[in-house]
Order: sequence, then C-alpha cells, then structure tokens
Amino acid sequence: MYPAEIDPSLTCPGTGQKGNVEFQTGGDDWYVECPVCGMTWAGGNDTVEPHEDWRTR
Repeated sequence: MYPAEIDPSLTCPGTGQKGNVEFQTGGDDWYVECPVCGMTWAGGNDTVEPHEDWRTR
C-alpha cells in the first residue's frame, strides 16, 4: 500500500528492499539509504519505505 501523497507510477523500485544502514560516529543515530535512488531516512526499519524515485526529480 502506498501513502496517498506518492503517485504509484513514480515509486522507486527500491521500495521494500533492504536498505544500506549507516551508523553515525559518537552516538546512537543511524540512517537507512535506498540502494536504488540514494534517498536517506533517519532511523526506523532497514526495509526501504515507499517513496518517490529521487532520480526522476
């Protein structure tokens, strides 16, 4: 299911894949990067959430 604000035709093919997890030095912060388009989120799950493909912007 896609969030209402994302047009399914623009959804990145990385949605649902395992993202690249990066931990920040000196703290507990970590980030997840989409392996397809490179969009990054702070924390959360290592599975890439539905999002627009940044390469189409």
